[in-house]
Amino acid sequence: MRLLCFVLIFVGVCFSLCACAAIIQNDYAQEVTESIVDGIVDGDYDVTRAMFKDIASDEEFDAFFATVSPLLGDTNDYELRQVGWHTRLDNGISTYSVTFEMHTGGGDKYMIETHFLKDDNSLYYFNILPAFLFPAGVTLFLQIVFAVISLAACVFCIWMIVDCANRKMKNKALWIILILLSLSITATIGNDWGIRFMLRLVFPISKIMENAVSVSLRLTVPIGAIIYFILRKELTQKMLEAEAAERMISEPDSEALNEAESSDSETEQDS
Repeated sequence: MRLLCFVLIFVGVCFSLCACAAIIQNDYAQEVTESIVDGIVDGDYDVTRAMFKDIASDEEFDAFFATVSPLLGDTNDYELRQVGWHTRLDNGISTYSVTFEMHTGGGDKYMIETHFLKDDNSLYYFNILPAFLFPAGVTLFLQIVFAVISLAACVFCIWMIVDCANRKMKNKALWIILILLSLSITATIGNDWGIRFMLRLVFPISKIMENAVSVSLRLTVPIGAIIYFILRKELTQKMLEAEAAERMISEPDSEALNEAESSDSETEQDS
């Protein structure tokens, strides 16, 4: 049982620490994105329009071009850095999404999201948004707070796992797995807004995640460990009561046995 505990702890820590997945670099997506940005920066309407001919009407492109041109019109130089890649399914259409951070020479930051069709790599979606970042002091403060919360929650989970392994109770392995169950509450603010709930079977790691357009705060609550902490004494008591009941059934009543022996002795004496 202790070996099972150590294995579960090791697996949970591995899954918790592997939060940053490897990003698949896509040179084609970067070339297309750079061509679009160059056209916007140079104010070349015709070249940029040609790249959007299959995904936007004239009215839609005119509105887009009028919006982004003032943002990038004064950009002398810039740098694109890919920060995300994943596949997706949009209305039955298989695409892959590539996300870039754009840093200009003037210190401005933007997030560019592009989608391409898997079949022929043609452009399917393009969007650029200005950056949204917390002040550095606020970000550092939140990182410290979330690190302390994560450390306390992980120590609490390990304590509960060890406690469960050392207690007499039924379904011990299932309870150890339940202790690793955590509820993640992720709040996103910035150009993207939303709140998301997710159940995870990992150690409760809370963290702050930033990109160029939004900040996400993930608070992970070890609900499984909390439930076990509340019920652990009751679970142990039930186990002890069950064992006592089994002993009463399996072992003859001592008083009845003594009475039977006394009766036998009296019968022998009378005879």
